[in-house]
Amino acid sequence: QLMVPGRNRCGSGGCSRAGRCGAADGRPSTLWLLRSNRGTVEPPPPPPFHPVSVPCVTDVEKVRYFELTRLGAYLAVPLVYNSSYTADALEAAKAFEEAKKARAEKQKAYDEAVEEAKAAGSEEPVEKDPILDEEEAPLSLEGKTKTVRMVLCLDTLGANELFDESKFEAAMELAKACGKCKENSEVQLVDSQALVEIDEAAQEKLKTQIEETRERWEKDGDLREEQESEAEGAEDIFKELVALKYDYLRAVKVLLDPRTNEANEELPPLKEELLKLKTWVVAKQEMMDLIAAVCFLYGMKKVDIYPKRKPNLNWQVLLEVLGDDLFERMSATDLTAQRTELEPEQKLAAIKALVPEDFDSEKCQAISPALEMLLNIYRAAVAYRERSLKARMEEYDRLKAEAEAAAAEAAEGQTVEMPEPPVDDDLEAA
Repeated sequence: QLMVPGRNRCGSGGCSRAGRCGAADGRPSTLWLLRSNRGTVEPPPPPPFHPVSVPCVTDVEKVRYFELTRLGAYLAVPLVYNSSYTADALEAAKAFEEAKKARAEKQKAYDEAVEEAKAAGSEEPVEKDPILDEEEAPLSLEGKTKTVRMVLCLDTLGANELFDESKFEAAMELAKACGKCKENSEVQLVDSQALVEIDEAAQEKLKTQIEETRERWEKDGDLREEQESEAEGAEDIFKELVALKYDYLRAVKVLLDPRTNEANEELPPLKEELLKLKTWVVAKQEMMDLIAAVCFLYGMKKVDIYPKRKPNLNWQVLLEVLGDDLFERMSATDLTAQRTELEPEQKLAAIKALVPEDFDSEKCQAISPALEMLLNIYRAAVAYRERSLKARMEEYDRLKAEAEAAAAEAAEGQTVEMPEPPVDDDLEAA
């Protein structure tokens, strides 16, 4: 059998379907003929997706240009693959690695039992788990993936040259190979994340480091003196505000400040542990919502956090904002300052809606102990911000009441200046 590609134009070149094959506008089409010694046979099934070719872009009204119109051709080659970046795929990879770990432990126990039997001179056979005789299957995420449809776009704008149709099939094979390569690499990356998530020893070690750092800042003498000095002589409402301020500062220092070990050697800050999450390829919605809420709290805008023209958060976009710029904002932002002209997403009410109240430390640590440090900062920052807004309103109400009382007692013709109400876009959430 031989497949022969041929170019054809309806109404010319002997086309037997003039005006009926969908190319009556004179654009070139590709005709595939299948010949054999036994006569005409059924052609092979077509691919699920076909390339789109526009020989001359100026002849097609639907073509839009970002700059000046230029003569040339356009080609779009479908690139479709099955992505393993799904929650189901991650859970399957974790189950696979857990089973693999259990098998390795059984194999180790069996080998040790065999060695002990040999050392003791025992001729009794050592009982062996039947699973150890089974061939170990590789990781398969089939049925746990999602289809990703992309397009490889090529053009000759400015060169005014046609694409050689004989290369279309090769271009499709190249796109197919790229998709297969992407599938394989994603399986490896998901498996790597699964190994990190099931490493209980590493997680417990990190929890201990975080708790030790937290205790250190709780006992820090300098911070405690600053807090007591600031609260001394202040009214009760402001004493509470000072307490929330230092709760917030301690939460930030746990994440950002350098640490020391027992030998008083400096260790890197725990933010490095948080940044390790950037190696993950699958993120739970609660994780993305928390990061987005923190970014909005520190003044980032929707355009920085959401994909362009998309309503939902995307992990690959959030990876770009989880870094030094966010950490610098944490250190420099005054959460008690007046905020106006905020975008709807930047308002405190909208920020709080992103993180449910029942998303507590335990649930956060189940995702990652490092993420729990970010949750603590978020909770402390929101509490501090809300209390500062309430304090401003209470102070305004007090001054207003005093002014009204003074106005009532003022002599005729005497005016009493009334205080200006506080202006802040977040007061509606106080």
